[in-house]
Parts: sequence; structure tokens; C-alpha cells
Amino acid sequence: MTESITKFNSAVFALNLPVDSSYSQQCQNQPAEDEIIFPDSLSQSLDLFYNLLEPFCSREESLLTIFLAIYSIILSRYTGQTDIVIGTLPIYDCQTQEQAMSSCSNSIGIRVSFDPLITFHQLLKQVQTTIKQAYTHQDLSFEKFTDITVNGQNNLLSRPEVFLGLTSSFEQSVSAEMNLSQALLNASTNYKMALWMSRHQERLCLRIVYNSVLFSSLRIKSMLDQFHTLLNQAVIKPDDVIESYSLITSESQKLLPNPGLQISSPTQNLVGQQFLKQASIHPNDLAVRQHEKSFTYGELRQRAEVVARVLLFEGLEQGEVVAVYGTSSFGLITTALGVLLGGGAFLFVDPNLPLDRVQVMLQQATVKYVILLSGSPMPDLADLSLPYLYVDAKSGEIDSSHLTELAWTRSLPEVQADDPAYVFFTSGTTGTPKGILGLQKSLAHFINWQREEFSIDKSDRCAQLTAISFDVVLRDIFLPLTSGAALCIPKQLQMSPVQILDWLQDEQITVIHIVPTLAQFWLDYAPANFELNSLRWVFFSGEPLTDKLLRQWHETLTTEAKIINLYGPTETCLVKCYHQVSEDIYAGIQPIGKPLPDAQALVLSSNGRLCGISEIGEIVIRTPFRTSGYLPLSTDKKCFVPNHFTKYPDDLIYYTGDIGRYHPLGILEILGRSDDQVKINGIRIEPAEVTAVLSRHSDVRNCVVIPISSTEHLPYLVAYIVTSTEKEESEFQGELKAFLTQKLPAAFVPSVFIFLPELPRKSNGKVDRHALPIPNRQTQVAVDEALAPRNLAERRLALIWKSILNRSSINLQDNFFDLGELRCKLCI
Repeated sequence: MTESITKFNSAVFALNLPVDSSYSQQCQNQPAEDEIIFPDSLSQSLDLFYNLLEPFCSREESLLTIFLAIYSIILSRYTGQTDIVIGTLPIYDCQTQEQAMSSCSNSIGIRVSFDPLITFHQLLKQVQTTIKQAYTHQDLSFEKFTDITVNGQNNLLSRPEVFLGLTSSFEQSVSAEMNLSQALLNASTNYKMALWMSRHQERLCLRIVYNSVLFSSLRIKSMLDQFHTLLNQAVIKPDDVIESYSLITSESQKLLPNPGLQISSPTQNLVGQQFLKQASIHPNDLAVRQHEKSFTYGELRQRAEVVARVLLFEGLEQGEVVAVYGTSSFGLITTALGVLLGGGAFLFVDPNLPLDRVQVMLQQATVKYVILLSGSPMPDLADLSLPYLYVDAKSGEIDSSHLTELAWTRSLPEVQADDPAYVFFTSGTTGTPKGILGLQKSLAHFINWQREEFSIDKSDRCAQLTAISFDVVLRDIFLPLTSGAALCIPKQLQMSPVQILDWLQDEQITVIHIVPTLAQFWLDYAPANFELNSLRWVFFSGEPLTDKLLRQWHETLTTEAKIINLYGPTETCLVKCYHQVSEDIYAGIQPIGKPLPDAQALVLSSNGRLCGISEIGEIVIRTPFRTSGYLPLSTDKKCFVPNHFTKYPDDLIYYTGDIGRYHPLGILEILGRSDDQVKINGIRIEPAEVTAVLSRHSDVRNCVVIPISSTEHLPYLVAYIVTSTEKEESEFQGELKAFLTQKLPAAFVPSVFIFLPELPRKSNGKVDRHALPIPNRQTQVAVDEALAPRNLAERRLALIWKSILNRSSINLQDNFFDLGELRCKLCI
């Protein structure tokens, strides 16, 4: 008995199987069944295949071994788990209905510790050895383990979620009043899915009984086809490594992308051209509205062209980068269009960014000019010796000191498809942000698709709610201005949820782009049944979109707006996949759907093989409409790699680091990250960058920063620090926060600091992250009683903070944005 318990001591019985239930379905078992009868050729091939297992086992034992091995491969591919437990029978053959039902309810487990780099022949031997060990203890079922604790803990052993049984004689012995199907249905109720092998006139049959609430018939049919496909490959090439086997069937080939096909690259009408066209057709129509000020397309064109001509007069060359320093305003829109019309690329610089980071950005982007919007503080950039131009943020007019008669003689250049259009920065693992250079054609490709796909036109009013540091703002700005629609900018982005919702209703907004956590913040404080009658389209992006948020959206707001889930990394230019949410919402994270035209969303295995339906792999984007990559472009830091499915030198792909799989309908599902990269309120953060910056502090001997999910599944950053100072922890924590704030955006500063004598490490020297203490956020920041709220106003504010941040106490020195997941919600 001890040996059996030890065998399952560290086993994980739960399998992260892909499911198809919607959020509205209950967790109940509604059994259904399907089957596949293998052709004579495969059955005959298996007869020869049995020789591989001799003299290890009999013919019946061989069949069970082969099918268990194939089943474990499929389950591992579906879940990404390398430790699989499958229930099976305590005897090899069920002669009667009663035996089958008893065996199923008292099953034993076969544990397969999966190594995809071994051959199928090696896996067979491993499985057969495990079977023989299990059958020496077949009297000890999982049900008899329930009173046994493991290692002195109270965690009781569970039971397998999947089953594989053999019914070679069962069909002929079943009683007349109950047919085989009903007997197997009754015998399989304890499992999410149960597979039964049998023979039909010397042909093998595999019958599956499954919970139809969890799995669609389409997914089950796909799995049975994959079972057949894997068996064929194993029979033909048993000495090939398992990782080389494919789950792509003849049917799924029709749904999955072909990474070997050439992708077209049609000519795009560039953003500047599209805007000038709209300004010519509708010069008196509303183009931009902010607060109580409105500007027509004619006014916007005139002022943008002035900016372009002045830049050209100052010496702007095709493709050079112009930094635009300021906040969301009419002047920002005018300047961005002016830079594009002048043949340059713009870099938006938020004045709230630390000066150190601004300097790195300007240097890395090789900025030639800085346009300073009025109302923004003058940055101290004397070391860079850059020329400044001044634009009024409210009117969009360039300072009169820059206007000369010669400037008016400058003709606007003919912008080319491969010219740079913009630069945005993302987090980098080295401690330095990574600049990404976007192209005119790629920006136009997305904007043109979105306008046409969703029929955006002059009747629409689009909100600009995104902070200018993130590339999502490109969609906010250029979708309406190339469609003849109105771009509406709130007076300030930092508004309360009710103020934002009121503004959306007052402005009769029809289109918004939004990060899910910002929407969640709105909904948490929105009045019940709040009406957004004008809203037509809601585009979510930047983070996984969950069924919980969608349910709350529909329960809280009264709107007929359709919801689109967008996906795409900055490196591949804005968005490359989309999914329209239907009334039957998927359980959990919503799919990211299908790729845009002229793009492919591949799911590749660790060895670069295209994954089959339901198989987990890394999402890889393939498209000619991508960015140029990381700056400076002359370095060896590669953003894209050659597509190994073709030999075209310009056919490049981007590994996103996101984990996903194909749904049986062919659409793409996203599951998470393969690394530590995390999105906090839509802001992409590499914890390694924060670690690198933090380690530069003179009193930090060692450190690591990792993301942790809260009870609400919202991530936050935790810094684990080994110090070389004797300062008080509370004092040193404040010093470290100030140090990081000078060098990183606010969202990058960890919420929690934990001080340790040493970082726990594995035998290979790497930090053992599982051994790091999990923070209790309620107790991480000590409260100085002397700094408690002092008057009625401070006490009321503290109560509001406690409610929003779910904290037991608030200190006068506390920073709202440091204390919780909401740190960025008011800044996006």
C-alpha cells in the first residue's frame, strides 16, 4: 500500500482540458457518446505492432498499452501537462455489465510522466511497466485511498478525470434489457470522458462517453480523428520521437492555416492620404471635439499642413522621428497628422514619464526634432541638443515664430508604403525599454480593415480614451479621421467612472477602444441600467477578456453595442486577430478569433510544428504588414525570424510568447504567457526590466521582481530584495520606490516589497520562485499611527480608499496608485 501511495504522492489528477461550455451552463453531467471504427488496414497493422511489446505482455495487454500511450499523448498535447493520470480497469476484460460498472467505480490509475523527446516504442515500455506495477495493487482502488493522508497533510488523494477501458467480450454478454450504449453511459458517469475499446468483426472500435456540458460533439469528433491519426503515425514510425507526431487530421487541414502558402501584400491607401481625402470631401464636417471646442476637417487639415511645411523647412528628412511632448489634445492630433504628411514618424512622449526614461527614448529613436505642446512642462533635455518647435495644445496652431514665407513654399512629399510612421516603446528584459518602429503600410492595413469591416463612417463619433504612451491610441485617432467620423477627446482622461459614462452618453459616442480592466473599473461604480444608447461598437484589447466582465457589462449597461475582442502585439502593428462576441459567451477567457486578411495566426509546438485542434502551443504571427522591429534596426536584436515553412527571405514571423490553441471551429483561443511578461491594466511589463533597474540601487545586493495574481485574478508586481544596508525596511522601501519612480513609469513600480536574508535558489543556481513567500497585501505596508487621517475630509477619503482598494487601514503617506490593482485604471 505504501508503494502505491508514494506512486501518486506528487501526481496532479486534474487536467486542464479544453471545454466548450458557456457561462450560462451549469456544472452537470449530461452524458453523450460517439465512436470511431478503425479501418481494416490499421487493425492489421496493430496486429504486427504487438510484436514490439513481446514478451512483455499478452495481446489484450498490448492493446491496452498502445491505446493508453496514444491517449496520454493527446491529453498532454491538450493540457501542456507532462504528468498524466488515466483511470483504467482493475482487470483486463469486462465480461459482464456488472463487472464494467463495478470496475469503473473502483478504477486504478496509470500515471504517465510524459517526456515528448522519447520514442513511441520507449513510451510503450514505460506505460507497460506502469500497468504491471499498478495491477500488482489492483485491489487498492482510488476510493480506498480517501481516508489516507499524504506526507502527514490533510490533502486526500483524488481520482482521475479520464478513463480508458477494454470491453472485448462485453458486447456479447450484456443483458437483453440494457444495451451496450446504456451500460457504458452508466459506467462512465464519474469521468469527464471515458474511452472504451472493443472489436467489431476483427476491426477495432473506440467508443467515447463524455460530458456534453463540457465538450461539444465537434471537439470529441476532432479528438477521435486525432486518435486515428496518431495511431497511424505510431504504427508506421514507432522509433520516431513523440514530439514529431502531428495532431493535424485531413479534416482539420481545411480549418487550419497553411504556413507554407505565400501571403499577399496588396497596396494600401495610407493614413495621410485617407485623411486628406476626407478633408476634401467634407471640409466643414466635425473632425475633432474636446470639451466645448470643435474643429472641422478643413481646419484640421490646414493646421496639420502648416506643421508639416514648417518641419520640412527646418530640414525634416523622409522617415526621421519627431517627438511630440504633451498630453491628449487637438494640438497632439494636429501635430501627429503634420508629421505624417511631412514624411516623418512621430513619437508621443507623455510628460508624466520619468526624465531618465524620456532621454533613453529620444536617444534610441534618434529623434531629430521635439514638438512641445503648450501646457506641458519644458523637459530638461539640454544634453541632447535637439531643436524645439511649439504648438498650441488647444488650437493646434504652430507658434508664429516658426512661420516664414519660405515655409509656405515647401511641397508635401509623396509618402511611401515602407516609410516609418511612428515609434512606440515597450518593456524590455534588460532594463531598457524597447523602441518599435511602425510603418505606413502596416498602420494603414489595420485602419483600412477596421473601417471597412465595421462600416465606420461620417455618422460615427469615436472616443479617444487611451493614454498616448500606448499604440492603441493609433486606433483611437486615425480610425475616425480616415472615415469622416468625429474624434471626441474628454477634457481629461483622469475622470471617475460615472463621469466617463456620462461623457460617453452626452457626446453620443458610437465607437470606443478600451482595456478590460478599465471597463471593469467603470462597471464596478456605474449606476444600474446605465444607458449608452448611441454606442455601436466596443473594441476590447490589451488584456484577456473574460466572461465575468462580459456578464457584468450586460447586467449593468443598457446598450445594443456589439463587442469585438482584438488581439495583436505591438511588434506586428496593432491588431492581427479579432472575435465578435456572441450572445452565447464562452466560459472563461474569450477567443481571439480569426486573423485579419493578409495575416496568419499560427500555433506552433516547441519544435516548430503546426499544432492541431485543441493542442497547446505558442501563438506566432505571420504577415507582411508588420513593424520594422526593434530600434536601433542595425543591432542584432531580432524581432522577427525567418518562416521555416518557406524559403522566401522576406517571409518573417513573430513569436509572441502567448500560449494558445485552435478551437474545433478553427478560431484561436488564448491561454496565457510562456514567460513572466505581464499586462497590468493593459500596460505590457517585463518584470525582468524592473529587476534590472532595481538591482542598480547601491544598497540592493540581490533582487527579483515577479508578477502575482490577486484573489480577483488581477496581476500585480512583487519585489523580493536582499539588502546590504541596515536601514529600517519601511524607510528603505520608500527609498526604493522613489528610486524606481525616477527611472520607470508608475505602473512598473512594484506594489509590494518583501525583504529576505537570501533568495531561495535551485540546484542550478536559479531563483526558486515557488519557494518565495506569497505576500499578504493587507500587512505589507506598516501603518504609522501618528500619520492616521487627521480631520473629517481625510477620514472620508480614507474610507473611500479602503472600500476601493479593499484595505483595512490607510496611512497619510500612502499613494493610491501604489496600493492596488487599480493603480493604472485612472491613467489609461
